[in-house]
Amino acid sequence: MKRKFIDSKNFYNCCSLWVVLFWVGLTSGLIHSDDSLKVCLFWNRFPQKIQIAPIDAPLTVNGKTFHPGDKIDLSTGQKFIAHSIEKFSVGDGKTERMVFGRIFGIVGEHIYAKIPVEKWILLTLLGESPSDTPFEALCACSVVLRSFALSGHHHKNCDVCDRTHCAQIPKPQPIPIKYIDAVKSTENIVLTYDGKIIPATITANCGGHTLSGQSVWGNKCEWSVGILDTFCRPLYWNFSAPLEKLNNILPLPVSQWQFLGDSTIYVGITMARFAFWDTLVQTLGWGTLKSPTFTMKIDNDSVKFSGIGFGHRVGLCQDGAKSMAEKGLSMSQILKYYFPSAKISI
Repeated sequence: MKRKFIDSKNFYNCCSLWVVLFWVGLTSGLIHSDDSLKVCLFWNRFPQKIQIAPIDAPLTVNGKTFHPGDKIDLSTGQKFIAHSIEKFSVGDGKTERMVFGRIFGIVGEHIYAKIPVEKWILLTLLGESPSDTPFEALCACSVVLRSFALSGHHHKNCDVCDRTHCAQIPKPQPIPIKYIDAVKSTENIVLTYDGKIIPATITANCGGHTLSGQSVWGNKCEWSVGILDTFCRPLYWNFSAPLEKLNNILPLPVSQWQFLGDSTIYVGITMARFAFWDTLVQTLGWGTLKSPTFTMKIDNDSVKFSGIGFGHRVGLCQDGAKSMAEKGLSMSQILKYYFPSAKISI
């Protein structure tokens, strides 16, 4: 059956049509029938100790029931399965996550969560969107997160990770009702291109102009185009790092790094802009280099960076979407602005 598309401004007045089109989505295979995501917890790290704690309801760990106020400590080599009907926490002493569903794995090795899709959207919406985000912008972000989650696997051993590489899962905290309402009011809505759900993305500040996915990641992204964003107030930033800290992290020293246009850099090997940025951030720390678009200058024993934007600058700009919503623009208008090649569908 040919897939149908409708403008999201009419969604709230056509609930009966939602049911029909959702069934079309299921039977056509566009919307996943599996309602949970496998999430890599503590991605790229292997904590030797973790602590699990129930928050709102009893929690079962390896067949034993625990109650709010209890804390369960697990150490290296321990295999476990934990689950609850409500949210609970898991932490390693450095990072604490709030999760729904179940978590499992071996401490000191890989740890995973199985989280219902809509709960994952709620968690990551809370983790990615500041508390002053207007409702229509939250709705737009919910659609982007759902599209990203349902577009396919984003890691070798799991669907998504718990960090900003995919979408941030927050620490335990109250969930404001507007976040819950934003997820519920956009249920089943996704962004598509050529009949397929796209891996749509969110960035904090696009610098006044979003970038195409291909220019940042190097792979083909027909659905992703860069746009001039007149709603975003560009963020400019500077950072200085010791030269010796960067000289040995790539095959060539810093003085021999060569930018090849806007999208790649040669460092002994040719790297996509995002991979290069990620390598530097792994060394310097998150938030030091706020985006992958910057210039570099060696100044004595330092490397001085000057850049624009916050995040990868691809897809929906949160600062721009916030401004659009404050000016009265709808979820549909926000999504069409940042994803002009995509369709809003259910």
